[in-house]
Amino acid sequence: MITEEIRAARQQLVLDHFEDEVRQEWDDVLSTFPHPHYELIPTMTVHDGGDQVRGYYHETRVAFPDQRHEIIALRHADDAVIVEFWLIGTHRGPLGKIPATGGTFRVRMTAYFIFDAAENLVCERVYFDTLSMLRQLIGGLNMRNPKNWLLTVRCLRGLLRMAGGEPHPSLVDTVEPELARRPAAAAATAEATAAEVGVSDAASAVAATDTPASTTADGTATAAESVTATEPAGETVTAAGAEGAAETALGASEAAGPPAEAGRDADADASGSRAPERPGTAR
Repeated sequence: MITEEIRAARQQLVLDHFEDEVRQEWDDVLSTFPHPHYELIPTMTVHDGGDQVRGYYHETRVAFPDQRHEIIALRHADDAVIVEFWLIGTHRGPLGKIPATGGTFRVRMTAYFIFDAAENLVCERVYFDTLSMLRQLIGGLNMRNPKNWLLTVRCLRGLLRMAGGEPHPSLVDTVEPELARRPAAAAATAEATAAEVGVSDAASAVAATDTPASTTADGTATAAESVTATEPAGETVTAAGAEGAAETALGASEAAGPPAEAGRDADADASGSRAPERPGTAR
């Protein structure tokens, strides 16, 4: 975690950087970098080194001599200061291939001022909406004046030419960082991976854990073998034991006499009519 002293030092450097840009004191601006480096994400361009960054400053101030800013918010990250701001200016000169329109713009932007482990500012990375800027610059033209028709066409052609360049490789060839994942997300990923294995693999896994039952010639599992497979050691039921248990149960049944239903039928034969049924007795 960064200390309050580091936060304060970073913030002061960034604010000085902004103010020196407004004053167009380029030596002072460049002194905030050991090695000046700008990355402009909307145009996917990089300006690296003092000469390229000075050229970038010159080009933008020719196009917008009164360029200035209004800070919206400033935030600190572990390795950066993040600034949201309004960029404001008047289009007095050519912006690359786009001719001056005389219009004004006010566009919301975000700049990442990135620091290395030695607390050196190593990069200013800027994000903004180019379309919002151009819509304000071209949209302010009076289209009732035929002279502005040609100017609008020239602006659009210039925009297309600028958009046709190749993006800088360092802004395209990115590497996804290793990030900690929440347990729920990790579980969902594991479930999705298991689903990709396929139903056949899942069936094979289940079959491997099942104990196959012995079958007779007609494919029916024999009860004796099934019971034997599930009985604890020393308690296996044999055919002789099962036969003895059946004879014991039969003797007990004969000693108890005929069932109640048979008794009711005998009473009915003696009286000439059947005994009334008890409620709920199924016939």
